Amino acid sequence: MRKSGFHRGMTAALLGASLFLSGFASVDVADTEAISPTTLTPILAALDSGISQSFISEAQAAQITPVSRTAAGIAAANPADDVSAPSIEDAVNDTSSLDEWLAANEQTWTSIDTLDMGWIMSAAVQLKANNNVDLLSSPELKWKIGLAIAQYDPSGEYRRLDNFAEYMGGNETSTYDHFERPDEEEQTESQKESYAKTEQLYTLLGKLIGLSDENVKAAYDIGLKWALGQTTTCNSDGSELSGTNELEKIYNWLQSNAEMTAEQASGVVANISAESGGIPWKAEIAGGSLNVKFGWGIVQWTNAPGSTEQTGRHSKVRDYVKEKLGDKFYTSQYSTPLATEALTAEEIDQLLSVQLDYMKQELSTSYQAVWDGIKSSSSPEDAAEIWVRQYERPREIEKAVTDRRKAAAAWYASHGGSGASSSTSSSSSTDSGSSSVQTCSGGGDTEVPTYVGDIAMPLAKLEISDQYGVRIHPLSGIRKFHYGMDYKAVIGTPVYAIADGTVKSAGALGTCGIAIEIYHNINGSQIGTRSCHLSQALVSAGDTVTKGQQIALSGNTGGSTGAHLHFEVRTSWSFAQDGSTAGNSVNPDEWLKAQGSSE
Repeated sequence: MRKSGFHRGMTAALLGASLFLSGFASVDVADTEAISPTTLTPILAALDSGISQSFISEAQAAQITPVSRTAAGIAAANPADDVSAPSIEDAVNDTSSLDEWLAANEQTWTSIDTLDMGWIMSAAVQLKANNNVDLLSSPELKWKIGLAIAQYDPSGEYRRLDNFAEYMGGNETSTYDHFERPDEEEQTESQKESYAKTEQLYTLLGKLIGLSDENVKAAYDIGLKWALGQTTTCNSDGSELSGTNELEKIYNWLQSNAEMTAEQASGVVANISAESGGIPWKAEIAGGSLNVKFGWGIVQWTNAPGSTEQTGRHSKVRDYVKEKLGDKFYTSQYSTPLATEALTAEEIDQLLSVQLDYMKQELSTSYQAVWDGIKSSSSPEDAAEIWVRQYERPREIEKAVTDRRKAAAAWYASHGGSGASSSTSSSSSTDSGSSSVQTCSGGGDTEVPTYVGDIAMPLAKLEISDQYGVRIHPLSGIRKFHYGMDYKAVIGTPVYAIADGTVKSAGALGTCGIAIEIYHNINGSQIGTRSCHLSQALVSAGDTVTKGQQIALSGNTGGSTGAHLHFEVRTSWSFAQDGSTAGNSVNPDEWLKAQGSSE
């Protein structure tokens, strides 16, 4: 039985073009009869200015859905009768056999609104890294995909990567929300047939967009892994480590816990990869025991010449680890027993988490200039260079700078500019969008709502990270009106309803990520509130909520450069916006504070 609110694969009826069109009056789509390569381009061009560059948001926005369903449009949606499509077997063996059929259907409307999210993101990464082609912004490639799945999987039976997979829950000490397919020996013939046809379908789609056989397989294998879910380890301090390997865990941690952008995190990961591969127990030199004169840990902390046993960097991180976790965690590949024998997988994650905490403390205190430089950098390459020149300072510094800048750019490109590769999501073919669910709490479970007058605050603690009003959008670089106030909130912080009300919507909402909109009646006035970039919605559309009720967990979904809560207050029951004027929005922070002064 599938549980809402938990990871259900990255399959989704994702948000389509029509959902984003309301803000672009210059594009006349009212009479559009069908979306095809010839009609889609101007629509996508308009959408590009309003779609976040966050990878998950781009993947959501990549879905093609109908603009109108006129009789002519419905007729145009039927494939041409005079040219037959080859069998899927023939198409997989030779995609050029599809050329005549594709040409005959150039004006045919297509939809990929139920394509598996895990695969489309994985395929986009493969295509960008190996072919330097952006799948998510290519109308032609998306149109080909849509036409092919309409032809070869019209019922959607085989495009679900988590079909015949069983939900696996977690427990209080080890959260592992995911799906698992039955072991091969336990699979029924029906399941085996379904898995084979699913792989065949995605093999065709991968070849159709130009991937090599090797990259087609990688896109399917990684997409499958993402769809079924990843391990998430919740450590005692409430921090989250999620990913398929150490470097991806570090990458995601930097964005959610150090509030770095994807570019900044890519620069740091490129350096950690070169120094240790992200392995927290890795030591620099053999000899049967650890030596503080040589490197240890994810950044290879070393006692510099002249430092004492107590003041050296290696010594300090050693003592910090022992204090937090115990003596056995100070180990390496040269220790007896070996680190991999002394520590379980969960304990290695704990060691990694503690080292990341220490690294953040060290950078933000003893290396404040490095921290400020990285946090203000705008490209992976610049972040990597700052690390090399000011933090690591190796002997062959110019060579290291060149190598790390290239590695940072490659990491950023291969991860699509986001932490999507290890995020889990909750969705199904009937959802209106995909939802990224981060299952660890940011330490906020013990928090309670605070009040100003008779209004509950959306967070227990309000600390502004970005202002309401006109600004340069941090992702698009375009001057736009910011309709809410951004408040600092680590992933998993409780979000509260400010007053009694009715939930208008809850779920994926374009660049807002997972969002909740509530209609309130406060002192006789209609007030609307919107909370964006959530990790999990705890209410559904139509629910009645009460003042101070927890409605969500904060997150980093949608068009977001770091974990936070975007909160809006509207003075009527509407969330209309044109991107340049305030409309019915008001400054949320001022409005909230004013509720107390009126008492």
